[in-house]
Amino acid sequence: MNQEPTPALPPVWLKPGPLVPIARVAAACYGAAIGLRNAAYDHGLLPTHRVQARTVCVGNISVGGAGKTPTVIALARRLHSDGAKVGIVSRGYGGSGSRRGALVCAGNGPLVDAQVAGDEPRLIAQSVPEVPLYVAADRCLAAEHLVRHFGCEIVLMDDGFSHRRLQRDLDLLLIDAVNGFGNSRLLPAGPLREPLTQLKRAKAIVLSKGPADDDLLQWVHRLAGQTPVFQSRLSTVGLRRLEDGSPVDLDEIRGQKVLSFCGLADSGGFDNTVQGLGVQVIARRDFGDHHRYLVRDYEELAALATPDGLTYTLTTAKDAVRLSSQGLRQKGIPMTLVVDVQMEFDDLEGLIALIKG
Repeated sequence: MNQEPTPALPPVWLKPGPLVPIARVAAACYGAAIGLRNAAYDHGLLPTHRVQARTVCVGNISVGGAGKTPTVIALARRLHSDGAKVGIVSRGYGGSGSRRGALVCAGNGPLVDAQVAGDEPRLIAQSVPEVPLYVAADRCLAAEHLVRHFGCEIVLMDDGFSHRRLQRDLDLLLIDAVNGFGNSRLLPAGPLREPLTQLKRAKAIVLSKGPADDDLLQWVHRLAGQTPVFQSRLSTVGLRRLEDGSPVDLDEIRGQKVLSFCGLADSGGFDNTVQGLGVQVIARRDFGDHHRYLVRDYEELAALATPDGLTYTLTTAKDAVRLSSQGLRQKGIPMTLVVDVQMEFDDLEGLIALIKG
């Protein structure tokens, strides 16, 4: 028997209703403010800061998950393997360390947990433990720390397309190949953080979670002109037990009945990944992005995991850093497995060459 909770209401820009006109007025005001701010930076009226390193921003123009974190992980891993002195800066959303700044990784694995680092920086530090990572709301401070204390020659800024105070040599803009630009409206009437005209600031574009259809490709080329466009996709690389990190063979869960849950901006990608494992999804639960799991959440998951024959619970690596394996086990939830994915690119060599300059 399926036990799916009532789905959350879709964002206002996807559901016509009485709030839409209000949202459009708010979007016009937001657009005017964004336009003035960008013009001030373009004309040097607002100060910027440059660090003594090649600085590369991995960002997006829409709300929702475009795959920035797995992209940063893939690029940092490759740059490090090439011998580059690379470091990563992040705002550290949701972590207490972002206020004053915190060193999450010094090149030998995570130093702090997700409550301090934020979930995405903690995941990055676990995935590329050889690369130093600093979180701070002030990305200039974070970048300076990496350059001064670790001698970083390349700094990757995770999620900072709209953060213009830190000068960069390359803006790498990710566009979700599945959802595109939505209705092409600004927040809160649509998913856009900035007008589509700002695509011109990007020095490279990655259509992520692809493949992209021809219509989206034409739109991107029309808006971005001669900016190089790359394509990427997420692929499953393995399963591991949440409790001890030990690997689980993919064949072991094929055909099994599972509960899947996640707290992502876009849960559709994870749903597709789980379906691709060949399992029977008996129940599923979507939490909000960066969801902080509490006892009541474990109790809700335990209630969903009651059907006979349900043998596994599946979640994402991003969620795993926020979960307590003991809390899940105490509620009688079946063995929780983490689905690890990685970003793959159609032309990684060309992208790395751009980053190195």
